[in-house]
Amino acid sequence: MRPRTLASRFALLSVLLLCFALAASALIVRSRLREAADAHAQAELARGALLITSLLEQRGERLVLAARTLAADYGLREVMALGDAASILEALRNHGARIGADRAWWLPRSGEPIPSPAPFAPKSLDEPSKVLYTLIEGRPHQVILVELRAPARLGYLALAYALDETTAERLSALSGLTVRFTAADGEGTSAAHERLLPLGDGGLHALLTADLESLSSAFRAAERQILLLALIPLIAAAFAAYRLSLRITRPLEELAAAADRIARGEFEPIALPDAPTEVHALAERMASMGRSLAEREARLAELAYSDPATALPSRAGFIARLNARSAGEPLAVLLCEMPPLREIAATFGAAAADRAIAASASRLKSALGREATLARVGEQMLALGFASASEDEALAVAFALLAALREPMPLDPAPVWLEAQIGIALAPAHGRDPETLLRRAEAALTLASAWPERCAIYQPGLEERRLRAISVLGALPSALTDGGLELHYQPQVRLADGRVAGVEALLRWQDPRLGSISPSEFVPLAEKAGLSQALTRHVLSLALAEARRWRAEGVAIELALNLSALDLLDQSLPAQLRTLLAEHAIEPERVTLEITESAAMRDPERSGRVFARLKNLGVKLAIDDFGSGYSSLAQLRQWPVDELKLDASHVRALSAGGPRAEAILAASLELGRRLGLRTVAEGVEDAAALAPLKRLGCDRVQGWLVAPAMPAAAFRHWWRERTGRWPLPAA
Repeated sequence: MRPRTLASRFALLSVLLLCFALAASALIVRSRLREAADAHAQAELARGALLITSLLEQRGERLVLAARTLAADYGLREVMALGDAASILEALRNHGARIGADRAWWLPRSGEPIPSPAPFAPKSLDEPSKVLYTLIEGRPHQVILVELRAPARLGYLALAYALDETTAERLSALSGLTVRFTAADGEGTSAAHERLLPLGDGGLHALLTADLESLSSAFRAAERQILLLALIPLIAAAFAAYRLSLRITRPLEELAAAADRIARGEFEPIALPDAPTEVHALAERMASMGRSLAEREARLAELAYSDPATALPSRAGFIARLNARSAGEPLAVLLCEMPPLREIAATFGAAAADRAIAASASRLKSALGREATLARVGEQMLALGFASASEDEALAVAFALLAALREPMPLDPAPVWLEAQIGIALAPAHGRDPETLLRRAEAALTLASAWPERCAIYQPGLEERRLRAISVLGALPSALTDGGLELHYQPQVRLADGRVAGVEALLRWQDPRLGSISPSEFVPLAEKAGLSQALTRHVLSLALAEARRWRAEGVAIELALNLSALDLLDQSLPAQLRTLLAEHAIEPERVTLEITESAAMRDPERSGRVFARLKNLGVKLAIDDFGSGYSSLAQLRQWPVDELKLDASHVRALSAGGPRAEAILAASLELGRRLGLRTVAEGVEDAAALAPLKRLGCDRVQGWLVAPAMPAAAFRHWWRERTGRWPLPAA
């Protein structure tokens, strides 16, 4: 029946209008809450992805540290060097279990892995360590690859750690997300609260799912409150319904605006002074939800910007704090590296190293005596940032910190001494942003490690030199294969008759992009990068091939070649040299291998064994730069050397005159003569040095007075012009 009275119609109309307003408001709130939930889910997934990536990287770093400690085990390296498969399998089982690895493999530089096959195939093995993610027998694993050296690279040790449910639950507890590891390709993750996080390039992913339960419960509570509020105006009169509708719809609009703010990440209090109790309850639940989200964001930020082991700011936290300082304010950034922490971690464990660096941070704070920002920016590094207007002030602070660290530090089970080195960068002189200052303070560490003060301020050009070293090292493998490296040859003349008796092969590199690169620049880099063996084999092969061509042309002379310090520790060198001599049909007695005395003293016992095996081949052995290092006469007596090559610095001193220079050379020549060794003087640049050498009985000379080092073709031309002789100057 239709209502007939105006009041009833008004009341009905009011109720209908009120119902419509309530329904519209409910839809608005529902929509805003859903948008807020989706937006928050995406924000949580993004932050969680960063955190989980950081946690997995930290886990990988800890596992790499443990694996490096294992790779340093002498017994393990000896087993791997022997190459017995059964022994290697047993060592892998024992040592892998010792550090908690689920599976372990040995990847030699050549040959099949043990056990074979390996369930993964890394794209390259050119790094000291690598972290991979892959499926092994259908289960996700984190694989640690570490280089094994003895001291040359033997291969890689691979240790697999399962990414099981326990790992996923731990990551879930820290991130607030549900974590599951999968090999899915991305399909089925279109929901707003899910995200696939790729792990490495092995096709493994972490599926992250945001927990929307708290938002859903708040949403359901809001719906119940709206339904409850709808009953009140239905009983009231039309006028009361109209008035009540105003009191309800306005607060709901406020709640909708609050939901928008929550979606934007603004967690402000919700103030509704005139709203009904039910709307207040809904507002309180939304406010509670906002507080929970704010606390969770703060926790995620804390984990992302702090070091969990020491509670110090991380590198990101350090940069963020320095960025908050006033622009243009003078600033000093000190990067303090403590190399002994690596030994502490290897001896007492990573936890002991964390305690030591935390204690060091406390000691640095006490010694600093001023307001500063202190952070842990590496396994063995602390960074300090403080206001400083001068280099002298920054150096004074650095010296005080170094002195504080030199005091014994109590650490269970024994006290330790933390020798440190500090690199300094200042703003605005060396950069204006914290990232640049940190990078340049790190560059200054390369100077500090070589200076007795163990402290250095950044100097312009340091980064360029480091960049050049990286460029040189990157270009070296190509130079070894495309002919970028070549040998020049410097003649050696017998003083008895002026006959050209031999040549020394000297390595040269002219790069089209980097220009001329000295051996003193790229040889140390090759040794650090594990390319020393390849470089030596390349030089031996080039020189012996050239010697074969000379012999075919009638140029029968001796060939002198330089060996590095690492070559003396290479037990495979004698066998490889034997192969090259046979391949090029070169008589061993025509080859002289030159070794500096400082290199031979690095490991006399092991060097002596390589010396003996090289001597058994029939080649001649020479001590190069004799008199420039710490000569050991006892080792000289024991080593089977044939030649002493006098250091050029003593020869050049003859040109300046003085009895001391001649006396030193006379003693060296007499020593060689009494030991039955041939003597060669290098660096002879003028007749003033040649005359006393001839008078003192030196056997051979080489240097610019005779001829500079020249390419092979130029040397052959030089030889033919002189018919193998050099005219000795008149006495």
